[in-house]
Amino acid sequence: MNITGIIAEYNPFHNGHAYHIEETRKQTQADYIIAIISGNFVQRGAPAAADKYLRTRLALLGGADLVLELPVFGAVSSAETFAKSGIHILDRLNCVTHISFGAESPDTDRLFSLAALFAGEPAPYRELLSSYLKEGLSFPAARQAAAVKYLHLDADPSALNLPNNILGIEYLKALMQSDSDLIPCIIPRQGSSYHDTDIHRGFSSATALRKAIFASKELSVTADSLCNLKNQMPDACYQAVKDWAAHNFFLQEDDFSSLLHYKLLLNNGRYAEFGEGSLQLFGRIKHTLEQFRSFSQFCSILKTKDRTYTSIARYLIHLLLGITGESLCLFQKYDCAPYVRILGFKKSAAPLLTLLKQSSIPVISRLSSDYQDLSDERKQLLELEIRSAHIYNSIQTGKTGYPVKNEFRRSLIIL
Repeated sequence: MNITGIIAEYNPFHNGHAYHIEETRKQTQADYIIAIISGNFVQRGAPAAADKYLRTRLALLGGADLVLELPVFGAVSSAETFAKSGIHILDRLNCVTHISFGAESPDTDRLFSLAALFAGEPAPYRELLSSYLKEGLSFPAARQAAAVKYLHLDADPSALNLPNNILGIEYLKALMQSDSDLIPCIIPRQGSSYHDTDIHRGFSSATALRKAIFASKELSVTADSLCNLKNQMPDACYQAVKDWAAHNFFLQEDDFSSLLHYKLLLNNGRYAEFGEGSLQLFGRIKHTLEQFRSFSQFCSILKTKDRTYTSIARYLIHLLLGITGESLCLFQKYDCAPYVRILGFKKSAAPLLTLLKQSSIPVISRLSSDYQDLSDERKQLLELEIRSAHIYNSIQTGKTGYPVKNEFRRSLIIL
């Protein structure tokens, strides 16, 4: 039996994602497709536009058989940790045979070469990396420059500066470092680039769809905004989004501005205990806090040559959610795979649920009961995860006026 895993965000799900699932099923001859998705917060350091339950429904309607949640510690992290968490979870399920991901580069040999370089980090490469970091480059820029020089690549290697390629390299690196038996399947990205902000007749990017969703200056998403999505996702997915949007709001980082500002004021400059960072960043936060106007605006203020907007946004999300350096170390102690939570599945995938019983990590399907069976350390991580979901839900409630169910009372999405 072939079971293929896909690590994704589906923020939101669109035709390109449906194509990827369909092509993955063909190329790996998959009996089942497992999607591991970010929960309510995503890798670029922002809330997901829609909650994980809608995005689970869309993934199932779009072709996945089972949807699992990537722990928030991995979801809101660097590409390296994001990939490592997803790969290690798939490995520890002990039933997955393949991992599929998209890539912009047709040169898959280059992706493997770069992954091998970053997995092994030979001394000459480390010296080059260190020299570029000392010049003040951000880590992504320094790594790219070091790899270009070490491998004698062309001056602008697309394999190193395009988002899907970057993640693809990290997936391959994680496979190499863990000596995994998962078979990689690389699907060429179709249609618009990741950062393209325009809607196209073919496959538009999730970035473009989020821009269309938030184009309205009104408090709610307008019918016109949703119409922009009509031809960009499978019909069943579009109908599910319409039904959801009748009672819910799409969220973006600036919806969390007041809460973030409160957290920054509450900590009064004591930021060292929160997540990864540097004394220089702590100082910048303290000395620029009076300029705070919004989440996105503050990220722009804090951005420097050696600290990207995205890394700052992730740091602020960690602060907002209460993810500390201690909790991140605990997450790393479990090799970025302390447990995995089922969000939804198709009834036709019932045999797959039986296979999950051979997993070497806890698989959480009923939160209220499965929580009790966890070790104290795993409970500590899961409690923070639950709190993160409740923070997201509190903003949704504030915008709609309707209470959002407690995580312990949420049902699985079953189609």
